[in-house]
Amino acid sequence: MPYKRAAVILIQNNAILLLHRYKNGMDYFVFPGGHIEKHETPEETVLREIKEEASIDITVEKLLFEHEDSNAHQYYFLATRYSGTITLGGEEKQRQTKENRYSFEWVPIDSIQNTNLKPEEVKKKLVQYVKN
Repeated sequence: MPYKRAAVILIQNNAILLLHRYKNGMDYFVFPGGHIEKHETPEETVLREIKEEASIDITVEKLLFEHEDSNAHQYYFLATRYSGTITLGGEEKQRQTKENRYSFEWVPIDSIQNTNLKPEEVKKKLVQYVKN
């Protein structure tokens, strides 16, 4: 059974909240989110994960899209509202080292296409979504 993950696409003021990663010399961005636990829905996962990772509460609007590859089945939820102050927390904060860093950044939507955002296929779907 493939790994299941849920992530949030949090958009506000024409920018999207992304997790900037520096890992083993690589520099890239990912959508905040994580592993769907047993007996948890994808939506429950995204609410829990954003609380753990960013210390905020979000309001999920809808499932924007799903993506499946050989490694995982992923659910991407759209949110445009949050409460709290974005502060790195959870496992990401605990795993911080000089070679493995995490930071939240608001990236302007119009620059997403030129951002090293993973997975690439989801980035393409997002670019298409914001164009419409």
